[in-house]
Amino acid sequence: MSTPNTYRSQRWHNILRTLVNEGRFLAAVLTDFQGLPFAAAWDVSQPLPSRELVDILAAFTPPLLRIGKQMENYMGEFDLDEVIVRTQQGVRVVTRMLYLEDTPLILTALVPPKRAYRRAMNRAIRALHGGR
Repeated sequence: MSTPNTYRSQRWHNILRTLVNEGRFLAAVLTDFQGLPFAAAWDVSQPLPSRELVDILAAFTPPLLRIGKQMENYMGEFDLDEVIVRTQQGVRVVTRMLYLEDTPLILTALVPPKRAYRRAMNRAIRALHGGR
């Protein structure tokens, strides 16, 4: 029998796998604000070094969000919930902040050029919240 944390990690992994498959994303990772990955998924058909890519996304995202949060200090109160970095080739790193069980987490997806992402990300976030 699995522990609650094992079940939660497997459920989160399945949600990210669905996000990557249905959104046709390159990869997705769910981390804490230190960059510790809790779940990840990637497009296995891509020639990218997938596990390394997930590790890079996990490490890259927290500093990016900290910079975004620092903007709040200068610009006043606003609720930052998404940060996007776009390459010249049109690939985007889309980062969304969320709270699960009062724990702040980061959902990051690597989105190919000209691919819609918002609906798939919102669906994944609802699923992570237990379908709410």
